[in-house]
Amino acid sequence: MEIIKKNPVHAAVNSALEAFGKIVRTKQVHINDGLGYILAQDIHVTLDLPPFTKSTVDGYAIHSKDVQTASRACPVKLTVSGETQMGQLSKHTLNRGEAQYVPTGGMVPEGADCVVKIEDTLISQSGIEVFTPLNSNDNLIMKGQDLEKGALGLRAGTKIYERHIGLLAAIGVEYIHVYKKPVVSILITGDELIPLGSAPQDGQIYDINSYSLKALCESYGLEVYKTAIVLDDFDQMCLQIETALEHADCLLISGGSSMGKKDYTVDAVNTIEDAQVIVHGLAFKPGKPTLIAKVKEKLILGLPGHPVSSLMVMDTVGRRLIDEIWNVHLAKRHRVRAVLSSSVEPAFERDTCQMVRIIENDDGLKAEPINGKSGMISWIGHSDGYIVAEYKEGILASGTEVEVYLWDNHSDYIGNDWV
Repeated sequence: MEIIKKNPVHAAVNSALEAFGKIVRTKQVHINDGLGYILAQDIHVTLDLPPFTKSTVDGYAIHSKDVQTASRACPVKLTVSGETQMGQLSKHTLNRGEAQYVPTGGMVPEGADCVVKIEDTLISQSGIEVFTPLNSNDNLIMKGQDLEKGALGLRAGTKIYERHIGLLAAIGVEYIHVYKKPVVSILITGDELIPLGSAPQDGQIYDINSYSLKALCESYGLEVYKTAIVLDDFDQMCLQIETALEHADCLLISGGSSMGKKDYTVDAVNTIEDAQVIVHGLAFKPGKPTLIAKVKEKLILGLPGHPVSSLMVMDTVGRRLIDEIWNVHLAKRHRVRAVLSSSVEPAFERDTCQMVRIIENDDGLKAEPINGKSGMISWIGHSDGYIVAEYKEGILASGTEVEVYLWDNHSDYIGNDWV
């Protein structure tokens, strides 16, 4: 019988990353579908932005030298020579002593070097009166001032957020080359599990992990191909794993990787051609029976069956592996500094995740440890985040400042750091 080893988390992750290397796959997507992807190549600006000098206000394009002496007491009179229409080229070259109406964002005619706000003028029968002096370039965005043609617009490796979509549209980029995200499938093992919508009989419980893991993966921005409950049957397990790997790049298997009589995950993985078990066992609580395996370019992550353990291992180990292997920069956790309200003791020779609740008071943030076990979903459901107590550091005493990894990135307690 194989003994589950206590591999340090960092060593286990590094072993897996070394075994996989980088998997580089790209595709082309429309910018409407580009949110959350990572650019696979640099994007250079193909036109000046803006492509013409434009006004930032509603007003009149003028020569700044014409209004150097303008004031309320002694306005400067100018002749109105026309009006610029939005989306149209201004064909008239502005002469000294002339003014031309320009709306906000409108193209400024040749010859003009500034725009006077309409509220700083008075329309008269002969033209306009200007009450304020201006300098060259006042109320203008010059051609190419935002971005010049040929400049680097976005660098390869940039994660596309909402703010980038507008920039891409502005420079006329419709399609971008991005790194493909891995497709995930999820198998949940256990004879006692039933899906929601069924009536539990004696000894049965509702499946939690397929729903929570799917939600966690989707919060990262991953596509989940399927979720399924698998009975504790060796042949069924082998069949389900092989079927799932046909459609997925990453397979999560919750349960079945420990030492019980019906824990078949490791043996089932070993029946697959070219399968390589890289890690079986972490010096981590909750998550000791974690499995990391490779089948060609596909990742199998055997997660513990307990709901909290399953989520914690996926968030601390699975997320990093997927990030590094497929270069997808998954959604990250905010972290804040807080002071422990009571002591936390790590497990023997294992780094320990401790759920905490954040309490804000006049002295700052406090992290209140929540007691519970890895089989209790309320333990994680009622927490704001978690801390990691490293066994080498020993007991974290009450009053110790710790780093809290927040579940909710929109929390009121969001800090400046990411992990």
